[in-house]
Amino acid sequence: MERDENAQLVFVYGTLKQGHPNHHYFEDVNIGRATFIGTATTVDPWPLVVTTRFSLPYLVDHKGLGYPIRGELYEIDDRMMEFCDDFEDHPQIYERTKTQVKLDQLSMNVKESILSEKYLPGTVIDCWCYMLRKISPKILNLPFYEEYQGTEVDIMYDPAREQECDYFTYTLIDLGIMDETELNR
Repeated sequence: MERDENAQLVFVYGTLKQGHPNHHYFEDVNIGRATFIGTATTVDPWPLVVTTRFSLPYLVDHKGLGYPIRGELYEIDDRMMEFCDDFEDHPQIYERTKTQVKLDQLSMNVKESILSEKYLPGTVIDCWCYMLRKISPKILNLPFYEEYQGTEVDIMYDPAREQECDYFTYTLIDLGIMDETELNR
């Protein structure tokens, strides 16, 4: 595993994590390169909620509220960053934001590579993270989680359900960013 001087770091906490329905995008070299660095936890507490008719996780940009969030840190190339921006509907729904995470544990591939000199467990690292900034205040009344498991609510996230309707519009409505009366305009 080689160093990529142009690589950027991104912290993921939801459906892009290993074992979750959208992780396959990080494994698709046709989209770009994503190297799993290891598990990490945000330095600051944030509210992580699971909501909308799609049961999606949202990290709400209200620093100091909630918990330090557990997730995964990836080193990604520019093509994968472009994909992530599109996938996360940046900046319409999520906004890519700089945050700090503490590296908890290195992946086995990183431990056995030159990258192990660059990343040390316990190190605080600046990285990108996708956060929800435009919210309805009712979002902050939902339960907060430390880590997204995909089992927080009765309806499990299923990417196929996004094809059933205008995913973007209904997400805006569910988050209280858009009113349903605006659908017929």
